[in-house]
Amino acid sequence: MFKGRVLLIIFSIIWFFWGAYLVVKDIPQSLERGKLSLALNLEGRRDYVLGGDLYSFIKFAEKNIPEDKTINVIFRGDEFGAQLFYYRVYYYLYPRQFAKNADYFLSYNLSLAEIPAGYKPVAEFDAHKYLLIKEGS
Repeated sequence: MFKGRVLLIIFSIIWFFWGAYLVVKDIPQSLERGKLSLALNLEGRRDYVLGGDLYSFIKFAEKNIPEDKTINVIFRGDEFGAQLFYYRVYYYLYPRQFAKNADYFLSYNLSLAEIPAGYKPVAEFDAHKYLLIKEGS
């Protein structure tokens, strides 16, 4: 009985100090993220959270696609990244509806050679990121 209590106390002390170490170790990084978050405006925070130039590309699409047009996305990458891209575009470009045979395509990480038939680039964000419009629209 006494041996079990001693082991429990030793284990509790080790567990407490290990938890304290994990918390203290992350404090500088958390403070740095907090400072960055306070320094940025809402647009800057969204850009930081989405990472890379994804938010900038979505804002570029929002500016160049009328609200009454239908959209779809083409994303070259892993399946998880494609799903995240799809939902983020759907959220940020809300009044525009998704359709299989859409008026506009947002192509992300595609070369010009990979553009689907029946579409042409209408605006270029940068290399491999285009807004495509259906030919004849």
